[in-house]
Amino acid sequence: MPIQLTRRGGPVPLESPNGRFVYYVKAGPFDLWRQPSSSGDESRVFEGAIAAKGTAYAVSDSGVYLIRSDMEDGGLALGFFDLTTQRFRPISRL
Repeated sequence: MPIQLTRRGGPVPLESPNGRFVYYVKAGPFDLWRQPSSSGDESRVFEGAIAAKGTAYAVSDSGVYLIRSDMEDGGLALGFFDLTTQRFRPISRL
């Protein structure tokens, strides 16, 4: 039976590998948010434009792989956002 987790909504939900969080995207510009799976307040994880209207991300144990579209030169980059250091590391230009 489905249960409501968020109060303010958010499309493209993904559960973390350990099941502790649900990640989702909010427009303006497509920032990544998360909320504990059991209960609790939501928090912004990544502030910045996630490409493809927020559908281009994957959650791992230590961070989030995503395509960032607000690079300085206007291009796209596949990268990793480390949840511990709170830093985005580009892996490849697209």
